[in-house]
Amino acid sequence: MLQASRRILIAIGFAELAVAMLSFWIILLLVVAQVVARQLSYSLWWAQEWTELLIMYAYFLGTSFIYQARQMIIMEFLIVRWSLRWRIWLYVFTQFLVIVFCAVVVVAAVRIARQELDFPSFVIGVPRFYWTLPLIIGSISMCLTSVYFAVAAVAAARDLPPGAPLSEIEERYALVPPDRRFATVG
Repeated sequence: MLQASRRILIAIGFAELAVAMLSFWIILLLVVAQVVARQLSYSLWWAQEWTELLIMYAYFLGTSFIYQARQMIIMEFLIVRWSLRWRIWLYVFTQFLVIVFCAVVVVAAVRIARQELDFPSFVIGVPRFYWTLPLIIGSISMCLTSVYFAVAAVAAARDLPPGAPLSEIEERYALVPPDRRFATVG
């Protein structure tokens, strides 16, 4: 069950990363083209709205991938002396809070998105729904990632030695292989 979930989440994560990076590069090209055009007393009248739309995709899908890769600050030193059972419980509770937060974001965004289907953007005429879509996709992905890591934590609790850090769970069940270039020294 965890292996199948892991494969699906890995595929989702790398698809999000690909869209986020593609969006970033298109943003870069649009901004450079706009700067050059303005130097020639011309304007790409549509570039700003496309840039804003692509920023939404780059930001929210990139954030979801970063969450999946577990590249966020963890302050485990605050609970390092707690028993493994309590640390696992706190870890699962933290994942639950992420699930609740992201679910609230999805529900609110879907409510807004339904109304935005009828409202096109001013310049390019694309429904405003497409500005909300990456928020919905990223939040759903973060919910699924949190469910996966909560289940993984419960499964790992049986195998971990009592003093093991919680980061060992994330390493053992990693969705994205850790990049050794960013490893801390010492």
